[in-house]
Amino acid sequence: MSGVEQLSIDGSSSSASTNIGIGGCINCWVKGVRSLYGNRDHVWTWYSTHVTVRDSYFYGLHSYTPSHYGIETDNVSSSVFENNIMEHIVAPLLIGNDSGDVYGYNYNIDDYYSSSSNWFKAGIFPHQAGTEMDLFEGNQMTGLQSDIVWGSHIFLTFFRNRLLGYDPADTGRTNNTIPVNVEAFGRYDNFVGNVLGYSGIHTQYQDLAPSGSNARHSIYVLGWYGENGGGTSNWDSMTISTMMRWGNYDIATNSVHWDPSEVPSGLSQYGNPVPSGQSLPSSFYLSSKPSWWGTPWGNPSWPAIGPDVTGGNGPGGHSYDIPAKLCYDNTSKDSNGILNFNADRCYSSAPAPTAPTGLGAVAH
Repeated sequence: MSGVEQLSIDGSSSSASTNIGIGGCINCWVKGVRSLYGNRDHVWTWYSTHVTVRDSYFYGLHSYTPSHYGIETDNVSSSVFENNIMEHIVAPLLIGNDSGDVYGYNYNIDDYYSSSSNWFKAGIFPHQAGTEMDLFEGNQMTGLQSDIVWGSHIFLTFFRNRLLGYDPADTGRTNNTIPVNVEAFGRYDNFVGNVLGYSGIHTQYQDLAPSGSNARHSIYVLGWYGENGGGTSNWDSMTISTMMRWGNYDIATNSVHWDPSEVPSGLSQYGNPVPSGQSLPSSFYLSSKPSWWGTPWGNPSWPAIGPDVTGGNGPGGHSYDIPAKLCYDNTSKDSNGILNFNADRCYSSAPAPTAPTGLGAVAH
């Protein structure tokens, strides 16, 4: 029951590994924080449960090489990471060996990576062995890379996310540009109601191991033992055969896929019956539109992303900008390009008051 909220932290001269560490903690939280220049991380959680990190802004790192992150989890369960903005960070969401967590309605931009001038880094990174049964919902992020570096991942669900596979803030990064990259031994994942790809970049629906050859222009890159569709040894056919895909829109085919062949209904273990219809819930973890959903710059559609969303500013009209993105776009920056962030100004349904005009005074 300990928390950190409504403050700004500048870690540029700190030797600590993280700006905020949450270890061995139950019911702890971070809310409304502006965190600048973390060393390894901005928030690092380990051996903890029922943690909440929300309504915050994370910018920059000490180094832009591997092993530098925004939010990192390690042996964490039943926690929520929600409505955060992450900018100029190598890997914004680094998911360790955790389970039963929710990553909801986060936004990232400019995943800067100094080790390669053209290598695109995804915003969502399941990275360690034992990452399982997590929900990723409503995020508007550069992409997903579920890797095989430290072991396998299982039963991850991606629902109503907008995954670009591209970073508009760093257009020179043209390699590894993949919206959904699930490497070998990532199994039994669910992709439902997502909006995927970036116009002018993605022209192919999927690149499947071991015979694909166009990974960086594909919406799905699945089953490879390596990055960017590489590594023909140890490729994994079960990454593909156990994955459920239903109701996802992609820019390559310009269509929503309700394809029974992409539902693993024939598996002898953990088989999923083909859904009887095309109706999707608004959320898998929120019972109604959250109180922070409105902003002074408008109230996005609820839900904001999905095949049943129309008239949006995203591909096919199937997505609107989420509140974190609206906050980023409408908040001023200082001389270093860092947001003058204040959560209370961003996440309120009441419009900001207009300054009065035409006033006068008469002295008596």
